[in-house]
Amino acid sequence: ATKILTSMAKRLRSKQSVDVPAKRPATFVAKKPAAREPELLPSALVLNLCRRPDRWDEVQGRLRQVPGLRFERLEAVDGSTEVIGDGTVTTSWSTANNWRYVTKVFEGGEQCGYTEK
Repeated sequence: ATKILTSMAKRLRSKQSVDVPAKRPATFVAKKPAAREPELLPSALVLNLCRRPDRWDEVQGRLRQVPGLRFERLEAVDGSTEVIGDGTVTTSWSTANNWRYVTKVFEGGEQCGYTEK
């Protein structure tokens, strides 16, 4: 088909008459994409409260649809039933330290919205 169209285009440019081939039924064959290995993604940690197994089931169902993604459940601390000590919670935040961490761990940080200073 490509050769016919190329030939017709050349003739049209040179203003020669063009014989259009007889129509045949159109067929479409979808080409299967070449199989490739799924990219290895970093493991994901999913925080989940023990009292919400329904949420864990929901998240597992969604994450299993992502090829190459490994994940595991990490039990979340339930602040409504447990006392969280002051030593566990940070009392300060450093945007500069966070920027250094993200750009180091996530290979430059572009995918996380971080760019070079």
